[in-house]
Amino acid sequence: MQDWTLDQTTVPVAARARPWRAARAILALLLLLPQFMGCYSYVPVGGFMPPPGAEVAIRVTDRGRLELSEAIGPGVIRIDGNLVATTDTTVMLGVTSVRYIDLAVPLRWDGERVVISRDLVADLRAKQLSRTRSVLLGVAVAAGAVAASMIAIKGFGPDPGEDRPNGGEEPSQARIPVTIW
Repeated sequence: MQDWTLDQTTVPVAARARPWRAARAILALLLLLPQFMGCYSYVPVGGFMPPPGAEVAIRVTDRGRLELSEAIGPGVIRIDGNLVATTDTTVMLGVTSVRYIDLAVPLRWDGERVVISRDLVADLRAKQLSRTRSVLLGVAVAAGAVAASMIAIKGFGPDPGEDRPNGGEEPSQARIPVTIW
């Protein structure tokens, strides 16, 4: 009979990979967080017109939906873009996206210029920084950074020695009898 010794400090590869899975999940969540919490919102413009270059969203009237069907497509609900110019009767946009009645996702445009008569506009909104969302995003990112650094410093779960016999003291080697026939 021959004795073989196993070193208890060897850890299976699968066990070493577990903490990294959780760390990758946390990192993915942190990277996706800005997608869930935008820092901008569209607010109605009062009696003033935003300056040229401002990002705006135009909701069209029913008549506008019909009249713009040839230029933009049938069933348009909202047109997003950069304000190029305005007159007393028209608004010119460099269109970046269009939302349609029958599509769940807006279609992207490449800044094509479209002139829209003001009587076809039901609502005009300008993109504006949302302080509340920005603060919430900042707090969430800071909390995520603190959590990630705590995990990096302390690791996951309790100290591995706490659940071992002998009060967590690791012997340098353990003798495990192995019988070879």
